[in-house]
Amino acid sequence: MSFKITIVYWLVFAAAATWLLLRTKFGNWIFAVGGNKDSARAVGVPVGLTKIALFMGVGAGAWFVGMHLLFSFNTVQSGEGVGNEFLYIIAAVIGGCLLTGGYGSAIGPVIGAFIFGMVSRASSTPTGTPTGSRPSWERCSSSPPSSICGSAARRPGGDLIP
Repeated sequence: MSFKITIVYWLVFAAAATWLLLRTKFGNWIFAVGGNKDSARAVGVPVGLTKIALFMGVGAGAWFVGMHLLFSFNTVQSGEGVGNEFLYIIAAVIGGCLLTGGYGSAIGPVIGAFIFGMVSRASSTPTGTPTGSRPSWERCSSSPPSSICGSAARRPGGDLIP
C-alpha cells in the first residue's frame, strides 16, 4: 500500500479552511452570507465579493485536484466528476452542513467525505466492481437522521443548532 501525498494536502486544506472560517473576518462574512444575504448586506458585508471569492476558491480547488489526477495517471478525462454533484452534497450533509446555509464547519465535510469514501469502497468487490448497494447508500445517507455531525453542529456563536 503506497502513501498518497494528496491525503496530506487534503488535511492541510481542511485545517486552513477551518482556520479561515473560525478565526477571520472573511469567515464571519461567509457564515453571514450563507445564513441570509440580505441581512449580511444590511450590516455591511460585501455579499458579491464574498460569493465571487468563494467561487474562485472552489475553482482553484478543482484545478488543484485535476492537476493531481493528471500527475497520478498521466491523463485526465474532461468529464471526470461530472454527475457526482449529489455525492458531494451527501458528503457535506453527512458531515453536518445544513442545506439552508449559515451553519456548519470545514471539518464536518472532511469527515463526511471520509465516511462516504469508506462505505463506498466497502460496497465494492475486491476487483472494484460495484455490488449494487451504492444506490441504497445514497438514499439512506441523504436522510436527515444520518447526519453524524449534524446533531453536534454549532452556530458561530457557540449555541447548538436545534
